[in-house]
Amino acid sequence: MEVPHFKDISVDEAEQFLSAVRKILGDYPVDEFYLGRTAFAISFDKDWYPFMLRRIGYNPKEERVEFPFGIKLLNRIAKILEDQWLEEGGIPGGRVFVDLSGVKKKDRWGREIRICTWDWPLKQKN
Repeated sequence: MEVPHFKDISVDEAEQFLSAVRKILGDYPVDEFYLGRTAFAISFDKDWYPFMLRRIGYNPKEERVEFPFGIKLLNRIAKILEDQWLEEGGIPGGRVFVDLSGVKKKDRWGREIRICTWDWPLKQKN
């Protein structure tokens, strides 16, 4: 399967995503993201609704920090994951790692695979 590349990530789309992350995690992780030192771990439930993790492993619903509805970048990622799930089968949902160059996930054998790339429009902290 070809890895999609998004050249059309807008500044508004990137800022909407980072604003939501900043509300959940604060400024420090966003600063580290821009330095290329970190990726954001984002999970999707069985209905493809995104949330962030408070700890590693399964996160009961009451411990999840959910994103507000309508974050465009997360909708794109959810669509890719859902399309892959429809093609490959398995359990819906999953965890991805968002960095400046795109999105990765781990396959069932624990190997990291890139599911999309992009041209990130913001090169410094907004």
